[in-house]
Amino acid sequence: MDLDLPAGCGNAPRVGIVADVVAAWASNDGASLGAALDPEATWSVAGCDAAARAGLATVLSEIIPAAAAPGEAVQLDFSDIMTHGRLASCLGTLTLSSGVALEFSHHVRFRSAGKTAPVVSVRTFLHPVGAR
Repeated sequence: MDLDLPAGCGNAPRVGIVADVVAAWASNDGASLGAALDPEATWSVAGCDAAARAGLATVLSEIIPAAAAPGEAVQLDFSDIMTHGRLASCLGTLTLSSGVALEFSHHVRFRSAGKTAPVVSVRTFLHPVGAR
């Protein structure tokens, strides 16, 4: 999968962590995603259901396929990655081998503001490109 990060985003250490988490999500890489998430992490996808998925095992089995479109990830383009303290968010487009493209926004919370703190929650918003 090709990965395109915004220019000038190397200043904050969490930018790379957020990019890695989203790349693992996009490519269904459970091992890499599991390494970044707290064992009690929650992840929810807007519009899928009201309850967040809790616990690493549940997140890995139910949220990774949440792109809800056929095809393997071929391109991941970030337009923005923002971090502040223990919070982060990113915007971008995920393109799949089927030709489907999804706009995404992930809102991430880390356990603490420390550089090695794991991700404790993610809220994801997805929208097909071109859909109204």
